[in-house]
Parts: sequence; structure tokens; C-alpha cells
Amino acid sequence: MGAWGTGIYSNDTAEDVRDFCGMIFPFTSVSEGNRIVFEEFAEIANAEVIDDDAASFWYALSDWQWRHGILSEEIKKKTLQLLDERAGISDWEEMGSTSDVKRRIAVMEQLKERLNSPMPFVNLPKKRLARAKHKIGQIVIFRARKDDESEFWKIEDLNDPFIYQDERLAQTATELSSKWNVQGKYMAVCCVGSEKTPYSKYLPELYEESSVYAFYDFISDNPPDIETLRLCGFLPMRYFEWKDFNRNIIDYVGWTYWFTLGAESFRVSKHSDIDEIFTIKDEGEALRFRRGLEQKNYLDVVDGYFELEGAFRACLGEKKLLEAAGMLPDTLLDDNMENPRLKAPEEINKRLRDFEKTVESRFSTRE
Repeated sequence: MGAWGTGIYSNDTAEDVRDFCGMIFPFTSVSEGNRIVFEEFAEIANAEVIDDDAASFWYALSDWQWRHGILSEEIKKKTLQLLDERAGISDWEEMGSTSDVKRRIAVMEQLKERLNSPMPFVNLPKKRLARAKHKIGQIVIFRARKDDESEFWKIEDLNDPFIYQDERLAQTATELSSKWNVQGKYMAVCCVGSEKTPYSKYLPELYEESSVYAFYDFISDNPPDIETLRLCGFLPMRYFEWKDFNRNIIDYVGWTYWFTLGAESFRVSKHSDIDEIFTIKDEGEALRFRRGLEQKNYLDVVDGYFELEGAFRACLGEKKLLEAAGMLPDTLLDDNMENPRLKAPEEINKRLRDFEKTVESRFSTRE
């Protein structure tokens, strides 16, 4: 069922419905929002057999709409009918936990009582569209949190060296045993642009905007000044992308120098993985990056959304691997330098298929 509790939203379907409603209804009329919801969840909403997933769809939709003052009589009537029939509870009974069945029934009875009570006034979530976090040329300097219990800001495993043409890199990745730890160190990224992405396929007129960054080739116990950063390069990362879920690589495999970070990536709080953060601005740094990139035949791909620590692993991990193999990464400081060549997509796909056949063979032999 994909459930982790007996609550209304304690399963994958209900959580998806809740999040989708919160994304759509602030920007539409109720009737249009309902049309979009039933289009998005058409398969489960129109299911002939009402299992727990289908029931969870109706329960979550009615609960969310009631709490926000927009529940229609038609949806309310359908949900009350399912509640009277205790739709979906048979799935819980089959799981064999009597206490969970009782708790789930209690949750359903509470929902029934709520839907039969006066609905609150309309109180939809505020309209929120992501905006670029930094302006072009802003440099974000941060210090990674020092925490011996955390795996953040450590590199223990290097990424997929089999995509390189040069086999020395694969051998080097196998030989590397030392762990790389930058906890407590200062690093920096430069905002080099922004990108717009559609908010939803159902609302094509709405866009969100994210800042795009480049990682400096800088790690130090002390924070840098602008003069120090002007002497640093920008670290690349290799990029490839799965096509759907069939583990085929699509056409672009190569190196890229910029990425997008998630909205919370630069937050400093007790839950963040950064102890200190500040910004300086120098538009010349963004221009320096762009001039260097324009002279290279590398991918113009924005890869997101990373967490800051995730981008660190991608960029700095490649540098560690290349240097251990006796190579220098191209940091855009040398016009003539290129990164090691990567295999073509068809070569990588063959390697993946061969690997999967080997794994399947091992499992079949054990059986």
C-alpha cells in the first residue's frame, strides 16, 4: 500500500493528492482545479475496484478540500459513501494487524464526522512560485558543518568510473581507499545565471525561476576574499541522464560546469549542513566563467536540483578521481585543457546491460 501509518496522509497516494492540491488550487478556480486533479489521478479516481489506494485518493481529496473550504457536494457525497462502506479497510485486514485496523477505522470515522460538520471559510494556501535566490555575480561562501557522526561533506565512493574511455580511471577508483572529508572547510559557488522551468504542465503560463551556480576550485580552513577567488578555476562534473526508467542513456553524455540548487540549499539552521554562510558580489566573476565556458565544447546543461552537499560530491569527487589517476581537471583556467573523454551513450548502455545480465545470472545461480 505504500503506507507508513494509519493517518489520512500516511501513505503515498494521499500524500501525492495533498501536495498536488496545494500546488494547483491556489492558481485556479475550484472547478478547474477539480478537473485538473481528476485528470492527473484519472486511473486511480476511476478505478472500478476500490482498494486502499483508491479510497485514500478520495479520503485525502475530501479532507484537504474541506479544510480549505472548497469541498464540493459531489466529492463529499462520493467520499461519505466510501466511508460508510469502509472502503479500503480490507487491505488493512489482510495485513494482519488488528490494532492498525482499529486505528484506521477510527481515522475514517473522524473524517466522516468532519465532512458532516460545517466547512470552514475558504482559506487556500498562498500562491508561491520559486524565484532565483541569487543575482548573477553573487558569490556564496560557506563553511561545511563539522560533525563526526554525519556523512555529509565526505566522499567515500566515487561515481561510475566505467563511463570513461581511459581505463586508468576505472582502475584508480578501485584502488582509492582513503576517505575525503571537508567538514569544517570553506568552499564557494558563483551564481552564473538563472533558468525558468514550467510550474506545472496543467498551468503552462506559470514559471518558476532558479539560480544557476558554478563550483569554485577552492577548499580552505579560512574564508576567501575576492582576490583569492579570482585566481581559482571552476570545477566541472560529468553529466549523463537516464531515459525514462529503462536504464538507457539519452544522447547527451559529457561534462558540464553549472548546476541548479534546491530552494533550501543555502539555509543555515540547526537542521542544515552549513555552519556559516555569506555572500560577496563581483559580476566580473560570472563573466569570467561564461567566457571560459564559451571556449569549450562541453554540455550547456543545468543539472538540478542538487542539494549543496550533492553538488559538492559531483564536482569535487571528479576532481579527486582525476588527480588520483595523474590527471588534472579542466577548471576553465587553461584554454587548451580538456577533460578526459567519456564513452558514447551506446557503449555505456552496453556496459550497463552486460552488468545487469551478470547480476541476474548470479541471482539465478543462487536460486
